[in-house]
Amino acid sequence: FYGLSAATLAHGGMQAYPARYLTAIVMGAHGAFVLLRTLLFKLQMSLVQDADMVPALSQFVILEAIMALVLIAFGILMLANEFTHSALRRLAEMDPLTSVFNRRAFLTLLDKAISQARRTQSELPVLVIDLDHFKRINDELGHLGGDEVLRHFARVAQENVRAGDIFGRYGGEEFLLIFPATSLLPALNTCERIRAQVEAHAWKGLLRGKVTVSIGVTQYVPGESVLEFFSRADTATYLAKEGGRNQVVVEEPTRKGDPSVTVEPIPDEEDDLEPEATLPSPLEPERRFASSRG
Repeated sequence: FYGLSAATLAHGGMQAYPARYLTAIVMGAHGAFVLLRTLLFKLQMSLVQDADMVPALSQFVILEAIMALVLIAFGILMLANEFTHSALRRLAEMDPLTSVFNRRAFLTLLDKAISQARRTQSELPVLVIDLDHFKRINDELGHLGGDEVLRHFARVAQENVRAGDIFGRYGGEEFLLIFPATSLLPALNTCERIRAQVEAHAWKGLLRGKVTVSIGVTQYVPGESVLEFFSRADTATYLAKEGGRNQVVVEEPTRKGDPSVTVEPIPDEEDDLEPEATLPSPLEPERRFASSRG
């Protein structure tokens, strides 16, 4: 019993529940001692002629049992505390409907991803995904049916992202996705897979049309704020909706020193002066449609 309990407790991740290993070691050691103590008594009776040693061995067995029970009880209390802490943390970070990161947790992870991108000078695409005509979906399927649509979309998205990608629900029918240390092209490929799979899903019931998504994509520019970064992705999603929905739109900033920007030289004579050429700001968007419905 103790050995089986120890093996069961030890199964899992040390990082998730460190106290489980303390409890497992104590239970395993106690189980091994329980198996060996009969042999120990027989060996002691055959080798030791002193009768005073028998009570001493009995006292040692009782002491070991008491210490083992105390340590096991302490380990169980630690396990209960760790489990409660983990459950509370999950409730604080996860969206209860879709089981993805909620808004608060996602924004915290977004700050960390931006800090990492600054340190490593790596690329960082972010996506804003919005379900099209979600009010119509709720009207046709009811709120429970709308919840099922959200859950299905979350499953589709999670099946198409990597373990290191960060996916969360911003609110309502709007979701966010971060691709740490990823170039734009792989991010766009993932966007298109998600869009196509959501559109292709056959919904049963009263839903009269397909469920589609509009996706806005942008990349982080070193030095810009989180608000500028996120607003540009949100603008791309708005453009996807204005352009007919069910498509992916990229909103890329024009960087300083872009070779596509040219400035004519200003004449020396004041009479021939023409208005100065207006340069785009470092974050002026360059828009292009990555994909759209067929």
